[in-house]
Amino acid sequence: MHMKWDSDGDDVPKTKLGLNEWIKFENIGVFGNLVANPFFENVGYIHGSVIQALYDYKRGISMVYGPNLSFQSKNFNGELTETLQSVIPEGFSNVQEYLDDLEKNLGMTGLDPDDYYKLLPEERVGYYKIEWEDKNDEWVEKLGVFDAAPRLSRSTIGEGTNQESIFFPHGISFDSLEGPKKLFSALATSIGLTDEEFNTDNLPTFRSILEKKFNGIILDDDHYTRIDL
Repeated sequence: MHMKWDSDGDDVPKTKLGLNEWIKFENIGVFGNLVANPFFENVGYIHGSVIQALYDYKRGISMVYGPNLSFQSKNFNGELTETLQSVIPEGFSNVQEYLDDLEKNLGMTGLDPDDYYKLLPEERVGYYKIEWEDKNDEWVEKLGVFDAAPRLSRSTIGEGTNQESIFFPHGISFDSLEGPKKLFSALATSIGLTDEEFNTDNLPTFRSILEKKFNGIILDDDHYTRIDL
């Protein structure tokens, strides 16, 4: 038994999709019905490592915090030039104040202010209009995760007066995973698995389903404890 670091380490779960490959994500099922939906309607793709996470769940791999989830917007399709900006956290009055804080507390220098964005008051909808306790209760009830922390990005396409922007969660991490079946069932639905496929009890059969649906993947069979950062 050993540790497997996900997202920030070199030994992340591998699939033949590659660490920079993405699969289609549909804003349906539980994700589509979240009142505290942090712009999931604008997500188009999820990182391929979610397939390994589903397989790990099925074979009983320990996940203390749940898998980190990484997403791309609907604009991420290779046909349009997409400009991404990270949305700064609440509590900062402007981008420069946030960058000054990063430099002071984390020693991060040379950051480009154009790579960051502060939501306007009228853009603070859904996720930002709900009290933490209410939205956390919803995430626990519907997805079995405690204290979800979406990292929002702004995706812009077009030029000049023809620019169009959307917001989406570039990534989400969780403080703890309290009901793994809820989360993984919702993820399975959003990447195209049927309830019957997800609820398959036979592990070799489930592996075969994943390999056929996501052609060419190589799933890791090592036994480890996932530590997602």
